[in-house]
Amino acid sequence: WGDSIPTKSCALIPACLTLFEQAQQQSTNGQLADALVSYSRAYEISADPRLLYSIARVLHKQGLH
Repeated sequence: WGDSIPTKSCALIPACLTLFEQAQQQSTNGQLADALVSYSRAYEISADPRLLYSIARVLHKQGLH
């Protein structure tokens, strides 16, 4: 644990934040497949664990829990 590299918050990386906000809007609009892609792309930029939660919520909404 002590040697792990700290994860930078998605909110601190403009490209990640843009994808996150886009995913939130897509999810709100019922575009769940698109939201899943956007959240996944954001996670590729920043391994922020909060993005995993958002991905899980979209999968749950899709009935893929």
